[in-house]
Amino acid sequence: MLDVNYRSAEDTSHIWRNQHVQKHQIEITERFKPMPQESQEKKAGISTKDIPRTSRRSRFRFSLCGIAIGEEVTFVNDESMKAIVVDDYHVRFGAEIISLSALAKRLLGHKNAVNGTLYFKYNGKILDDIRK
Repeated sequence: MLDVNYRSAEDTSHIWRNQHVQKHQIEITERFKPMPQESQEKKAGISTKDIPRTSRRSRFRFSLCGIAIGEEVTFVNDESMKAIVVDDYHVRFGAEIISLSALAKRLLGHKNAVNGTLYFKYNGKILDDIRK
């Protein structure tokens, strides 16, 4: 009896493809390794110590802008849409209590987060301008 160990053309091609892909993945990862931070700084001629750090603004609070609970804010794109301030961080829109950002995102129809203070006014001034 003759024992023949063979593979079909499809098996051989599948094995070859896997080996080929693995070889190129290794080449790509070796080729595009990130430089150490020090090397990047030397190449650019700067140090991260030379770059001034910026800080994020703190979370928006109605009280810091002089807006009391019960006051009304207006959506900039449609002044008939008004929300009532219920605490330092939330408004009531209809029967729902919601943050300005979430409300602005919904009214604008965006999928990603937005800065709610850019889309609401208080006494004719945009909240983001009052905040500054």
